[in-house]
Amino acid sequence: MEPTRAQVDSALLQERTRRLSELKSQSLNVLSALPPERSEKTDVSGRTIEFTTYVDRAHDGRFLVRVRSDEPWFMGLFSRGSTEGFWVSENGQIAEATDDDILDFSG
Repeated sequence: MEPTRAQVDSALLQERTRRLSELKSQSLNVLSALPPERSEKTDVSGRTIEFTTYVDRAHDGRFLVRVRSDEPWFMGLFSRGSTEGFWVSENGQIAEATDDDILDFSG
């Protein structure tokens, strides 16, 4: 039996949250060495999902770490997804990113 949309959405949220938590637990040196963009495809509830981690530097020395999940949609012609993220200051302090922060860097 194929999972419901709600089950898939819940599994996506759990996986995105896990990835964000794993990133937040890393040292400042590890986080600052991440490439600007890194993608990988993985199976979530029987569906192939692409997770992309973005690292964007701000003018004030902070950087924004974002994790996006994309799921193929409408015969693979489009994708739909969601993005969450957090800020890392120069001294390693972590603060949640707002939706506006994420949109500003989603260019």
